Amino acid sequence: MSDTVAHPAQGAALAAPNRNLKRRSPRLRRAFPYLLLTPALLYLVAITLYPGIFAIWQSLFDVRFQGWNFIGTDNYTRLFKDREFWRPLAIPRSSGSYP
Repeated sequence: MSDTVAHPAQGAALAAPNRNLKRRSPRLRRAFPYLLLTPALLYLVAITLYPGIFAIWQSLFDVRFQGWNFIGTDNYTRLFKDREFWRPLAIPRSSGSYP
């Protein structure tokens, strides 16, 4: 076994560290993870929050093929007065599985 150490070729130049590089500011280093998360969070908000708000807005209207007629909370009033709406909510309570 020989005790030789691999050396770079005679003509190869060693890479000197570049001392002119600027380091990131501490403020940018703290903000960087949030900057990476921003597009994903905006996408999630766009695909969840917008349809939810639109559904609530649409529930205040009577939507037909002819157009949208504003009826306010009449849909919710009809819903809460309907016995068929409350019946499934009463079943678990009577069986004891619902606190």
